[in-house]
Amino acid sequence: MKTISDLKFTAVAKGDKVLSGKKLEDLVSQLDNWEITDYGGSDALYKVYQLGNFIDAQRLAKKIGVLAESYDHHPIISYTWGKLEVYWFTHSLKGIHLNDVFLADQTEKIAQNSKLLVD
Repeated sequence: MKTISDLKFTAVAKGDKVLSGKKLEDLVSQLDNWEITDYGGSDALYKVYQLGNFIDAQRLAKKIGVLAESYDHHPIISYTWGKLEVYWFTHSLKGIHLNDVFLADQTEKIAQNSKLLVD
């Protein structure tokens, strides 16, 4: 079984396929409370973070935005008072690619290290 620590971000190549089935489930099970959901007809990795206020949600969104820009791969991010939602998927493939799992893991590390989350 491939582990998240084995993943590297690579450019999506012609012929790349989305993850599905047991391979996808095994990888997602290694993420902390991420789930697979539908976003506009595409499978996506999804997580909600609880924060103390609107500004903290905005700060975390900015940190995730910096990550996204560094890889030129951008999630759907939505935030409001005390809550931030993140959806990672590969728009061109209409589903979840290994890059999305990698970036969900990186997002989790940023969120946990941010000291902005509340229980």
